[in-house]
Amino acid sequence: MLSSDPQWFRAVLVEQVSGAGGQQLSLLYVDFGNIDTIDVSQVRKMLPDFVSGVPALVNSLEIRNFPNNPSEDQLRNALEHLQLTEDGRGTLRFTRCVKEHDGLYTVDAPALITAMNST
Repeated sequence: MLSSDPQWFRAVLVEQVSGAGGQQLSLLYVDFGNIDTIDVSQVRKMLPDFVSGVPALVNSLEIRNFPNNPSEDQLRNALEHLQLTEDGRGTLRFTRCVKEHDGLYTVDAPALITAMNST
């Protein structure tokens, strides 16, 4: 469920904020692609009927050559390159998409990497 919406949504766990035992979770909503932080008490296990036959619209992409520890400048440049809207939507052009396994792909995004490293 989104913290601002009482409906239920499909999501995957990104991280437990403050580590194991933390009361906040960061979730990726699979049908929308946004990330939100909510209280653990708002999360329920998805029933198989809720997910079978309804494909997720989000896949995980690993961007080849993306820096392990990007600087603040690199992250700012990346956000500018993606031209994010106020609701967090943007566009990433990529090439050479390789399926690693279901839901995970490795891609090249040369324009993004170039933009990140521009001064």
